[in-house]
Amino acid sequence: MQREPQAESVLIPCAGADLPADLTVPAAVRGLVVFAHGSGSGRCSPRNRAVAAVLQRAALATLLPDLLPPAAVLTSRPAGLLRLSGLNLLACLKWIDTQPALAALPLGLFGASTGAAVALEVAAAARLRAPHALLVVEAAGHLFAEPGALDAVALATRSWFERQLCSR
Repeated sequence: MQREPQAESVLIPCAGADLPADLTVPAAVRGLVVFAHGSGSGRCSPRNRAVAAVLQRAALATLLPDLLPPAAVLTSRPAGLLRLSGLNLLACLKWIDTQPALAALPLGLFGASTGAAVALEVAAAARLRAPHALLVVEAAGHLFAEPGALDAVALATRSWFERQLCSR
């Protein structure tokens, strides 16, 4: 029986402070998905961890960074938080390029709620030349608390990244 991969805590250099992140790389990894968290969320979010676990079982590595330091959440305006999250997500992508085992993997970004806005903003710097999609889960609230909503998000996410990252 194959055991679940363990998350490794990493620090990602960023202007002003290192960002803590959890990196999980399954055996026979087929791609890497970086999570863009919205304001008020982070690497310890149970929803993001649930989606990450589904991706990891599909042999996709996940990087869950804390894009916002706690002090910024308390003192910044929403637009400033989105901008800071985007800059910090770019720092994560630059860090990935310095990690030989990660830089070679097909890369995808995942975000829900304001995290989706951050992921799209960062991807737009590359003019969205890569395949991209925006999925709305019908009848799902902001935190996917409705029965089956989080499962629907996780399965749709896994299916998307398997098609886009693993078929290369």
